[in-house]
Amino acid sequence: MAILYKRKQVWWAWFYDCHGKRVRVSTGQRDVSLARTAARELERERISSGERPTPFSVIEALAVAMASVERTGRSPATIKFYEAKAKPIVRLLGTMDVNALSLGDTEKYLEARRHGGVSDATIGKELGALRFALRRSKKHKVHGHPAFRGDAMELMPEGVIGTYHPRERALSLEEYRKLRSKLQPRRREYLDLYVGLGVRYSELTRITAADVVLDAPARVHVRGTKTEGANRTVPLRAELARILAARIASTPRGEPLLPVWTNMRRALHLACKAAEIAPVSPNDLRRSFATWLGEGGVPALVTASLLGHTNSTMVRTVYSRIGSTAQHDAISALPILGDESVASSVTLSVTNAVTPGGQDGLQDRETSVRDRSAMPTPRTKRGCSGRQQHAADAADDGSPVKQAASVVPRDGIEPPTRGFSIPCSTN
Repeated sequence: MAILYKRKQVWWAWFYDCHGKRVRVSTGQRDVSLARTAARELERERISSGERPTPFSVIEALAVAMASVERTGRSPATIKFYEAKAKPIVRLLGTMDVNALSLGDTEKYLEARRHGGVSDATIGKELGALRFALRRSKKHKVHGHPAFRGDAMELMPEGVIGTYHPRERALSLEEYRKLRSKLQPRRREYLDLYVGLGVRYSELTRITAADVVLDAPARVHVRGTKTEGANRTVPLRAELARILAARIASTPRGEPLLPVWTNMRRALHLACKAAEIAPVSPNDLRRSFATWLGEGGVPALVTASLLGHTNSTMVRTVYSRIGSTAQHDAISALPILGDESVASSVTLSVTNAVTPGGQDGLQDRETSVRDRSAMPTPRTKRGCSGRQQHAADAADDGSPVKQAASVVPRDGIEPPTRGFSIPCSTN
């Protein structure tokens, strides 16, 4: 019988082969239950010959898959993810032969997990791990034959795998202020730092005094581990630098500046209920950070670097959510279309219908539209193209973005300088 022992974080096994020779071999596993199964399999392969005496079980397939994940150098977070998803599969399907698995078995697994209160999204990830293990077992040879000889997709229930939809919850500035007012004073600093740094749930509690630089430019080293870009440096705003400076002064050297907030999810839920806003999770605070940057015009790649991602894909698909305020600002930047008096009255009536009494920001914008509609339309300068006239009209609308635009024609053969423009005598 194989004996397990540990080297660093990986379990090894030793046993005697069919010739009585002592064999030492790595199981490639960090989890002891998976390591024990892998050790039995390795011992069996060294001793037995000919056909396998026992079937290839689901737990053995998972052990092979986990060894593959670790060999390919996946991140510790990814390995931990697969280990977590493999545990319920081992408990409910572990002893079954992979070649005897049927769709009915996985459907029973689905119902059992649902009965335990597990969401379909989580079950989908678990069955995805099983599918990966089965596919990997097709490449794993046992006495010259694939360990799994079926089609993994035929064993997966419909509508479970691939149904993950990322949350879209992000705080508006008004909701953030309401939520902050309902938290205990000692917890408000956590909220400010979460939404001001865009850190993950566990990254904030790793920050120590050695990670903080208060000299200009103030910055903090975020020691993330989930992805290649997670280990990063994030600039500090003045108010966040003051929070961390006060924490450094009151925290023993080497200790985390912000200890783990053990009941954070529950506290956030209760505070949201008291503030009469929709519930938020710690990751929703991170999404709020990305959303506010997106609404502020920050490029997605810059936001990705601050979040600890190597590219902007996750920012575009998961984290950045453009809120209604930014959408209203974008629409108000459009020129008036059609008859100006009709467009102005329609816009004002729609605004009043959506927000009775009018919100300050929208009311101000619509008032400026109404005022502009009463102004005489400037005549098109002779010799100006339609594109040049549109730039001139846009510069007069009073918005900061448009005010920054120049009414000088675009670059052509001649340089775009007012000194080369000669006023027309008819003007």
